[in-house]
Amino acid sequence: MSALFRVKVLRVAENTVTLQLVIIHPDQQRFYTTRSFALQLLWEPTHLSYQQAGKTVYQHDPSALGQALTVENIQDRDFVLAQQAEFIAAVALLETINYPADNYPSSEVDWDDVATLPRAVLEITVTEPRWIAHLQAGMTWDSAAYTMERPKSGG
Repeated sequence: MSALFRVKVLRVAENTVTLQLVIIHPDQQRFYTTRSFALQLLWEPTHLSYQQAGKTVYQHDPSALGQALTVENIQDRDFVLAQQAEFIAAVALLETINYPADNYPSSEVDWDDVATLPRAVLEITVTEPRWIAHLQAGMTWDSAAYTMERPKSGG
């Protein structure tokens, strides 16, 4: 799966984490404030993966969130939607920069110049501090997180 966002931890408080997200893939056009998206963002640094002999090998983090959710759990839409409220209390989009951009996505975008890419600050409040205990200000990772909620139909 391709990375869609570059994530940086800006601040960790008792039960809240503030993240900066930068869109790094031309097919990704928006930021999400859903619990499923937030849960994936917080889970990703608990599981490292690498290729070995043609197979993906996962290395699990001993953190509470890393132990509470397996790779199979986080990829199972029904499981995530049923369980997300046990981990995520709230998600708020605090700020956006270069978003929406008139020329985005476009071949004119310089994907190597992070300063010009759409970015946002997201605040995630968890139900228990242990769900973010593995995070530290300054941590970064590339994310393939997406929202699992289906769009509401108009009517």
